[in-house]
Amino acid sequence: MKNEIVSTDPDEIGDFWAKEIYPYLKPIVEADYRQRPSPIGSAVLIGFRSKQYLVTAGHVIAPHLGETGAPKGAPYCYLPEQIEIRGPIDIVDDPFDLALIEVPAAPRPCLRLPQHLALDLRDGELCLFVGLQAREKSWDINPAQATMRPRPLSYLGTIRRSSPTRFSIGFNDKNLRRSGRKYGAIGKLNGISGAAVYVLRNDAPRLAGIVIEYHPRRSELIATSAAALWEMMRQKSLQETTLRTRFS
Repeated sequence: MKNEIVSTDPDEIGDFWAKEIYPYLKPIVEADYRQRPSPIGSAVLIGFRSKQYLVTAGHVIAPHLGETGAPKGAPYCYLPEQIEIRGPIDIVDDPFDLALIEVPAAPRPCLRLPQHLALDLRDGELCLFVGLQAREKSWDINPAQATMRPRPLSYLGTIRRSSPTRFSIGFNDKNLRRSGRKYGAIGKLNGISGAAVYVLRNDAPRLAGIVIEYHPRRSELIATSAAALWEMMRQKSLQETTLRTRFS
């Protein structure tokens, strides 16, 4: 990593990880009935070959799409420039629940596939998820100045029940911790779907998966694995190559 950190407090290490990966975390936002910005989910900016995509949970963006696959509302994102989500959009339903949203490529920081993926997860491995809650209290919104600043939520836990397609994370602590201090309850986790889960590999965070479910009674988060995301990207690339060959 760019800066070394030595600490016996795992929460401080979690905060350090989070700073490394914040540039790739992107909000999915839509105007509410008063035309004010309303966060609806989290996404991660990735790059593959010459293209860039937002990756999120399929159920985050699917309700905002029309029958033709074009957005029926007006969802948008900050990359950091504001951009309307138009697609193309590819969605894979349960049990993967993933969406790939193509965005205009630009020289902006993004996770490169497959080199920034963790494709071989291990139970008990330390992980960090970072997402954006779809709650007004979790954002600094100033309607008068037309500005909004997200306050990402990060949590340090461990991988469990890993498989080639999904894994879970225990989420037992419902309080925020910063620099060893405990703060109030975090509240509902609306918007955490689409958040990224990372593990530490070769002294750098690697994308392990995308959060798709939260089960409060079991204190458990479920994520689709990076291996499933990589297979989805490979299949999409293969289809595009086939189409180019057919019409060339």
